[in-house]
Amino acid sequence: LRPPQLVGRDAAWRAVQAAWAAGRAVLLLGDSGIGKTRLLTDLLAAEPKGLAACLSSHARPGDAAMPYAAWTPLLAQAAAGHAAALQGLPAHERDELAHLLPALGTPASPAARQAALWRAAESLLAACSACGLALLSLDDLHLADPASLELTRWLVASPRLAGLRWLLAARPGEPGPAAPLLAQWLGDSSRIEA
Repeated sequence: LRPPQLVGRDAAWRAVQAAWAAGRAVLLLGDSGIGKTRLLTDLLAAEPKGLAACLSSHARPGDAAMPYAAWTPLLAQAAAGHAAALQGLPAHERDELAHLLPALGTPASPAARQAALWRAAESLLAACSACGLALLSLDDLHLADPASLELTRWLVASPRLAGLRWLLAARPGEPGPAAPLLAQWLGDSSRIEA
């Protein structure tokens, strides 16, 4: 049918809305082909503030071998779509982000420092949220690299980002480096709803 119809997803849609209303992040879990990406896409399209208030990306095959491969496109979207937020960051945070975003210039230090990079990403997203960012979406987390998964876990739990809604999707039990991290996250997180 054109336009495509969303059938049999009412309960999932309501569960996502209820989780967001409770301030919880959402992780859509399901086997390949079950419709996770379609539901995620429809939820993004229904954002009351419009797609301009959303950041959305997905992990790709091969990302597991490259640290922060799943997060680099999201941070690039944030920097490009919210230039004022980026310019408002302290120089040392923009410098840390330059390790992942070459458009920001050459980083002063030869290697990124995890804690400083994570705080810079948090600051950028907090500034974007103040400028209208409402929803952040990351699909295919089962393909993501461990560094991106750890960063996601940390950002979802950040009190500074409590106003952001999170929409994540993954296949459960998919082999690879993401599997144990996703299982651990689901076992101990108080802000994720699967």
